[in-house]
Amino acid sequence: MDYRRLLQVLSTLSLGLLLCNCASAQSTRVYRVLVISSLQQGVPWNMNAMATFEHTLMSSVDENNEEIELHIDYMHTKRIRVDRHYLDFKSGLLADEFHKLKHDLVICIGSDALSFMLSRGNNIFPNIPVLFCAVGTDEAARARQKPLYEGISGDWNLGANIQLALDLFPDTKQMVFVHDNTTSGNASAVDALDFAQKYPDVDFTFITDETMPKVLKKVRLLPKDSTLFILPFSIDKKGEFFVSASGMRKIISASNTPSFGLWQYLINNGIIGGLLIDEKEYGKTIAKCAIRILRAGGFKGVRVPYITPARYMFDWKQLHHFKPHAASMPSSYVIVNRRESFIETHKTPILVGLSVLVFFAGLGVTLSINTLRRMRAEEALRVSEERLNLAVNATSDGIWDWNIDTGSIYCSPRCSAVLGYESDEMHGMLTFIKDLVDSEDAKLASEALQAHLENGSSSYQAEYRVKTKQGDCRWVLVQGKAVERNQNGIAMRMVGTITDITTRKQAEQEKLQYEKKLDEQKRQFYRETILSVTGGKFRICQYAEIDEFIERAEAGAFFDSMETTSNARKDVESFFRSKGLDEDRTSLIMMGVGEAITNVIKHACDGGEIFAGTDSKGVWAVVRDKGDGIESLLIPKVVLMQGYSTKPSLGYGYSIMLDVSDRILLATGQAGTSILLMKYFTDEPMHFPMDQDDPKV
Repeated sequence: MDYRRLLQVLSTLSLGLLLCNCASAQSTRVYRVLVISSLQQGVPWNMNAMATFEHTLMSSVDENNEEIELHIDYMHTKRIRVDRHYLDFKSGLLADEFHKLKHDLVICIGSDALSFMLSRGNNIFPNIPVLFCAVGTDEAARARQKPLYEGISGDWNLGANIQLALDLFPDTKQMVFVHDNTTSGNASAVDALDFAQKYPDVDFTFITDETMPKVLKKVRLLPKDSTLFILPFSIDKKGEFFVSASGMRKIISASNTPSFGLWQYLINNGIIGGLLIDEKEYGKTIAKCAIRILRAGGFKGVRVPYITPARYMFDWKQLHHFKPHAASMPSSYVIVNRRESFIETHKTPILVGLSVLVFFAGLGVTLSINTLRRMRAEEALRVSEERLNLAVNATSDGIWDWNIDTGSIYCSPRCSAVLGYESDEMHGMLTFIKDLVDSEDAKLASEALQAHLENGSSSYQAEYRVKTKQGDCRWVLVQGKAVERNQNGIAMRMVGTITDITTRKQAEQEKLQYEKKLDEQKRQFYRETILSVTGGKFRICQYAEIDEFIERAEAGAFFDSMETTSNARKDVESFFRSKGLDEDRTSLIMMGVGEAITNVIKHACDGGEIFAGTDSKGVWAVVRDKGDGIESLLIPKVVLMQGYSTKPSLGYGYSIMLDVSDRILLATGQAGTSILLMKYFTDEPMHFPMDQDDPKV
């Protein structure tokens, strides 16, 4: 065997395998991405976002032996009438153009592009992940219900910008929104209209479906108490298209009122600012999300951000011109177009010169200034203490200052006068409530205090009884507020007042007792009058007297509707007949029962109960409810005036009950109303005693 030849063959084979492995290791992974955009070429927002998107997408794959084959298709739906014919044409065009290419990802930008993919996309690009962006929140939610659809919601921060405008210009009476009649323009207007309910004192006005000259004319005539919002406006009523910022600039320049927008490119075109979408960051977010989806082969394990990148930005010139409410500016924001003063331009040499001047000048006068400051501070402190003492001594309220961290509490002399305790005898509000507040009030007082300290309610206020050092009980009103909290929101200091309200509480109690006594006297007078007028037939009594009848009732039912009311009446009527009451008397007593039930239905929302029974003289029925009872002043009218009722009625009320019953007992009050109607077996005259003890009703 020729070993040299064999060695040569093996070497060649090994070299070939090595080259194949190297070629395989260095092979490039090609991703195909199709972008379908319903936004327009030339629109600043789209230009900035798409340029950043392409740059980020391409630069992210170069280092990993990856390559992006990017196809971009603009639908131009703002210029072209979108109907079934156009969508069919677009579907056929895309199918013909890309029928041989297998895309790894489709990106939809804008509402029209997403709508197109949802209706036609599966036929053209089956089983391909679809990443959408620049769409409304509701549209995004509906699209996510589809398999293989995920995206970035188009939260344009409209609500935050409306609130910002009202904070900066609180005298605003009218908000004017300019938008076109495109899908995105109308969607933005609908979102704005939803916020109108939150601000009922502000008139929300919309300028749309107009030519540019008419839009400019309306904007020029806006009153001074208006603010202007620029929503999507790229095409006017005549079909004139505005692909650059010039159209927006015309509208904003025509306004004499502060203007707000939603996109960052408008900050240099006349708007005052706002929470603006960063188009470049938006494009970068879409690109990074697309890279993760491509490498993962779909959405599984890929987190798609739902938040649109935005930041607060303001134009210094516009702020200087319109002078908004400075205290309402957000805590963090960016200022553009700031005009530097002479001092800012020459800051370094001026600071050096001033430093030298201040050093030599200050060297000679430092001691004098320090002495003068100390004297002034001492005088100011003395005057301040005198004023505070005068204010504290002049008020009728005690003032307290609680250091929650240490538990110590300061009490003014007035606190000592109310409670009898000195400051060194008080140990914080919690101890005060626990040890001195009446046990019946302590729980409610403690819960109110904890709610203020922990939940951050606006203030603390409670009325409760306290035990003074002398042992008596007084009513006090305690009010306070946490004035210092640490970085975690925990209250560190609380100040407030304590007021002696014992006299007021006693007066309130005396008034209640007087009104109760007066009501009892009225009821007693009405009872005696009604008893006399009806010859003892109608008597106002206590609940217990009627309850005795209910306890020995032989039939009963609950009613709260037309059906249950009818059934209850039938049951009682059958019971009366079964006990031997003749037909005429049964008809009469059932007329009274019907009026009593009608009263319950009219005045008691929860329905009522009816009970029936017999005794040696005849039959009786009790109708009971848990309503508000009959007011004292109305009792004579209700009982003695024929057909009187506090609500519209076709019945005759208590007058018919008096006519058809042989005896009536009535108990009424806050626990409800109970009425007993009795019908005797015979027509023999009955004697009703009128000298019984007066019950307390």
